[in-house]
Amino acid sequence: MTRDILDSDMVELGVADAAALSDARRLSRHYPLEADELKLINRLAGSSQSFAPGQMLSRRGLRQDLLLIQSGWAIRTRDLPDGRRQIYSFLLPGDVVSFRGASRGWSNTTVTALTAVKAIDLTSSCDLNSGAGLALACVRSIEQERQFVFDQVARLGQSDAYQRLIDLLSELCGRLDAAGLKAGDLAVLPITQDIFSEALGVTAVHVRRLLQRMKTAGVLQQRRSLGLCLDAGALSEERKKVCG
Repeated sequence: MTRDILDSDMVELGVADAAALSDARRLSRHYPLEADELKLINRLAGSSQSFAPGQMLSRRGLRQDLLLIQSGWAIRTRDLPDGRRQIYSFLLPGDVVSFRGASRGWSNTTVTALTAVKAIDLTSSCDLNSGAGLALACVRSIEQERQFVFDQVARLGQSDAYQRLIDLLSELCGRLDAAGLKAGDLAVLPITQDIFSEALGVTAVHVRRLLQRMKTAGVLQQRRSLGLCLDAGALSEERKKVCG
């Protein structure tokens, strides 16, 4: 019998570590986890892997092909022959990185740490075809990323540059909120102008103009060397105006 994760459940099971509790909570958004699965995540969290910014988390041929991101941001990209790359999706804490199952067709993509990342290796502990709660949660997380990729294709093909930016930021703010990583109406995103350029298909100079427009609209509260601080409420209103 599956069960939702509650603080009392975690303490009863000996899962008192705050980070492990957060890992389980975020993954259980996709499917409720059993008691033994909670214990497994807690145990594996004790030997999590660390990745430096720019280091690959997963690509074809690597042994670790099922990772649960604990902290930090990563990007899935397609590298082009001339050295450029297109960002397909962003991966946040609670997301599962995989080349198995629903994501087998993405073997020509690379997942790279955007910031410092910690991740749990589920490769040897989770059979995606088993039908167990942990497997279903992982599969649904993988399928959710696939949907984000479809959304990215739609915004690149059918939106102007400012609409692309606002729509992407709205998606990311919503995901931060769902993962419990947004402080009130403020959202901090560790995304630079160059990363926006690779995600939106525009030049870094154009991105700078778009960010200035966001600032004028009251969406951009602060620009940092390593990212942005946004007013999520103002972003929601701006999205209604420009994206409908």
